[in-house]
Amino acid sequence: MSQILSKLKSAVANESVTHTRSAVHRLKGWVATFYAQSTVELADRLEDSAAKGQLEMFHHGDMEKLEQAIESVIKEFVERGWFTVSQGSGRTTSSSSIAGS
Repeated sequence: MSQILSKLKSAVANESVTHTRSAVHRLKGWVATFYAQSTVELADRLEDSAAKGQLEMFHHGDMEKLEQAIESVIKEFVERGWFTVSQGSGRTTSSSSIAGS
């Protein structure tokens, strides 16, 4: 997940519409898998903006909002034992317990 966020930040910083749209689309798909509806809606708005070549929303706080929302989803899942975060790498891995929920 942190790799996708890094790619998104880099794409926005480089004003790459194509890469921004691709990265935010991947994030949207990831959060949609976990029914994080408000985060999906924010990602969807950002993806639409990138599709139109308009990256302004990313520079006016929405990028930070998306990052915070994703971090919140990950935190909740870690607390429930559904994810673990590898120390030092920032990588998340899913636990088999999520399948049984």
